[in-house]
Amino acid sequence: MQNLSFDLNNDVIKEGIFSFSCEVFTFENLYTVARGSYVKHGNYYQSSNMLVHGGQTGSKGCVGLKIKPINDTSYHVSLKAKLLKTIRSVKLRVSFSANAKILSLINGEHHRIDHDGLLIRYPEGWRDVSTPLVILEADDGLFYYFRSLDNQVREKRFYIQKDQNSDQLVIELIHEELATVMAEDVVCPTWEVGVSEDLESIYQKHAEMIAEHYGLVPFQDRTDVPDWLKDISLVVTCHMQHWTGHIFNTYDDCLKAITKISEWIDPRHVLVYLPGWEGRYYYQYGDYRADERLGGAVRLKAMVDGLHALGAHVMPMYGINMVNQGLENFEQWGRPSEFTFPSGAKLHHGSVDWDGSRHYDHFTNANLNPASPKWQSRLVSQIRHLSDEFGFDGAFLDIAAVWVNDSNHDLLPGIIEMVRKIRADNPSFVVGGEGWYDGLTKAMPLFQCGHTEGKMHYHDMPYEGFFTPFAREFAHLSLGDVSRGSTGCHELGYNPETMTPSRKGIIPTLALVDQTIEKEEAKVKIIIDQALEYQKEVIDGDTD
Repeated sequence: MQNLSFDLNNDVIKEGIFSFSCEVFTFENLYTVARGSYVKHGNYYQSSNMLVHGGQTGSKGCVGLKIKPINDTSYHVSLKAKLLKTIRSVKLRVSFSANAKILSLINGEHHRIDHDGLLIRYPEGWRDVSTPLVILEADDGLFYYFRSLDNQVREKRFYIQKDQNSDQLVIELIHEELATVMAEDVVCPTWEVGVSEDLESIYQKHAEMIAEHYGLVPFQDRTDVPDWLKDISLVVTCHMQHWTGHIFNTYDDCLKAITKISEWIDPRHVLVYLPGWEGRYYYQYGDYRADERLGGAVRLKAMVDGLHALGAHVMPMYGINMVNQGLENFEQWGRPSEFTFPSGAKLHHGSVDWDGSRHYDHFTNANLNPASPKWQSRLVSQIRHLSDEFGFDGAFLDIAAVWVNDSNHDLLPGIIEMVRKIRADNPSFVVGGEGWYDGLTKAMPLFQCGHTEGKMHYHDMPYEGFFTPFAREFAHLSLGDVSRGSTGCHELGYNPETMTPSRKGIIPTLALVDQTIEKEEAKVKIIIDQALEYQKEVIDGDTD
């Protein structure tokens, strides 16, 4: 992690055990506050003595900080800044004396904070933090917490490091304004900085804020949760076609497998999730239709009808923000929809090793913003048409939790609008997505967990109250199948993790590749038994 090679010599405000300073960032440079220039008015501090060129040249502008005590050890800190150039982000630097480890990461890792530093991003639907809250546990048992009280999804970055000279801990709380509204002045959402002896109270307070800000209601009361979804106790990931064209299951194979599973569990409790159903996984993204090698339209319709006759429900997979840029007329509808960073750069995300060549240079796909009208219209039209034609019960939106501070379109409102259009006139239709961050709960009620190289990161971590009251999740499609650990069409290849933990917010998940049931029926039944227990304990016994 890069750091500046000189001391900024910023003006510092001391309140209780914390020291606060501020930095302002434009697209061209960094601005700081001259030493001794803050003027205090009660709990409000203001300076019109700004510096640029690493603190060596004066500049016009001003910064204001309001530091309001909550109690003896906790504060609300509000910032605003004004320059003669467009402001991209504002940093509140907080330093204090403690030795600590971080508790609040999605992946459950408890990193000890040292001189190397740790960068944490929000929103991040897989590994960092799914809500703008960082908690550190100090060696003396106290909990230091830092959270944004923002009522909308805007980028936050947390950088934590032990100071090279003083050995104090320093945490940088960075707010980046929406690129669609960046201007010469910015009012940052309030930061709460504090210390507590009670970890639960920190989490609970933040969970209540999430629910209030996004208007969340309990899962059972959501209008986008039909009765059939409330009764699902097993998600079956039926892998179909790999990027290379290797087929794990055809449409007929899928119906045969679920028919067999129906001998052990009532299919009314089963949601069949279909990755690679449209042909070559990821390669075909953006052009969804029945694949001839899998059986064509006739067999796909027969599969869905057969699953419905059993009582099961069907949810195919679509890429919400990824398409093959070789598709017809891509320049007209795709190129204008590409994610654009605040700097103007396009998002050209790296690839994975789809074919075992080890070069990671498969740039077949482009990254599109689902809030862009042209791409949104195209994808919504495809999903609605295919759902009407084949009778699908839902749509799974791959990579839904990717968040980019797009300079053309605010992402989350666009996703909410896209989901509204997909479900228009069909209240029993369910939209789910991969990954999760707090505001995304407003858009959809069902999520696939995140992962790192196949290690599942479930969204009820680190605190169940952020997620489980409002939504449900199932295992990522890179969950291994029980016969040999195959991840099917997913690029990981093999994964020894083949079963979900047993918790209220996590629907048991079974992965099927070629002949999984035939090869390991006994292991399949273990997951079926888990689903039956989930039905008994969570669904039948759920009065929340």
